[in-house]
Amino acid sequence: MTVDDPLAESLAEMAATAHAVLYAGYDLGVVDLQLADHSARARFDSALEDDELDALFLGGDAGYVFLSTGEGQQVAREVLPALIIAGAGKRLRSLGEIFSAEDLVEETAVQLRRLRELVRGEEVQYPALSLFGGVGIAPGVEVALPWGVLTHPSEWANTWADWSRSDLMLISQVPIRVAVVEPGENPWPPPDMPKPSELPNERLDRLEHRTTLTLLLALGGKPGAGLLWRTVLGPLFGQGSSTMGGTPRPLFGAQAHIDVAAADAVARWGLIVDERHERKLDIAVDRLISSVTARHDPGDALIDAVIALEAMFAGTDQGELTFRIAAALAALLEPVDANLREAIFHEARDIYAARSKIVHGRGPPSPEAGALRNRAFELGRRALAVLYEDRPELLGDDGRARRLILRLGDPSGGSAAAS
Repeated sequence: MTVDDPLAESLAEMAATAHAVLYAGYDLGVVDLQLADHSARARFDSALEDDELDALFLGGDAGYVFLSTGEGQQVAREVLPALIIAGAGKRLRSLGEIFSAEDLVEETAVQLRRLRELVRGEEVQYPALSLFGGVGIAPGVEVALPWGVLTHPSEWANTWADWSRSDLMLISQVPIRVAVVEPGENPWPPPDMPKPSELPNERLDRLEHRTTLTLLLALGGKPGAGLLWRTVLGPLFGQGSSTMGGTPRPLFGAQAHIDVAAADAVARWGLIVDERHERKLDIAVDRLISSVTARHDPGDALIDAVIALEAMFAGTDQGELTFRIAAALAALLEPVDANLREAIFHEARDIYAARSKIVHGRGPPSPEAGALRNRAFELGRRALAVLYEDRPELLGDDGRARRLILRLGDPSGGSAAAS
């Protein structure tokens, strides 16, 4: 805030007053009532008439603001101070449990600056929260990834999705642009809606996928992380926005846990994934994770896990899939010991045969299907780990199965990830 910014000065005074109610957890409506007769309100209204933020109100006292997230909201001139301050409080509360009046004043100034940049047509980065089930992180532990930070969710963030509590949150950033139309028009998309450098939801899909892949590789033998819920802490939304969710708790094993020791492994795998991520293997990752998070029936879960193996080793050639998948998997996981390689080959072949029986209505009983799913999941996880860590030249190669079986290229030898 600068000393010659009357809008920022009056907002700071109102934010200091609103701290108590926001800290207590009250929402936008209570803040608006509290600020209605505030001594700084008249100065704010007067300064707003000469400020670039006045462009928000194409209808005189109101305007309709569209975000590039796909959301829109009518904004009235009279409620703007409460929207900015309540939005600042929501961001602070979402990222931590405790914030001072000074913190709120500072965050309010940040939100005012960002809002002005948006009105000028600029692209602005806003924080996004993605909450996961199946993996937890110890309170106080944080893992810096190239695309965000993994941390323990605040209680406030969890109350937004209290139907499914999370113990792991990714904090990332998404680009936002805005367009303003007159109230009552509300076309979507508005004709002058500027496109951000990357659509927020597409960016979140990408970052969340890299996160689940990193956790899958780093926390060997543990269940996958399923996305439960997300929100973008964008401008003008003191109540929060962009929520989604629906993935149930994992069914395979106990919840994995990131402590101080595991945090180093997660950070290391995050660097590998960021450098080598291959979208051609996304379906393999998705199906492995869904096999232990989203499938209640063990037979369905086994099918998902085998689809993951198919996505890695079926390739584009015509031919006998069972042999190709089993042989390529065995060659990847055990390039040195022939006896162990043959054992993996037979195990993978039996898993694929059980999957085929399920598809044709002759599947094994649930306990056996569940055990086979567990083993297929572990084989798939190990295969991804070896590909990403030891054989990155195969990540984008649709013919990786042929190269592995025929030992084309440079075999990696033994791998710690495959042990």
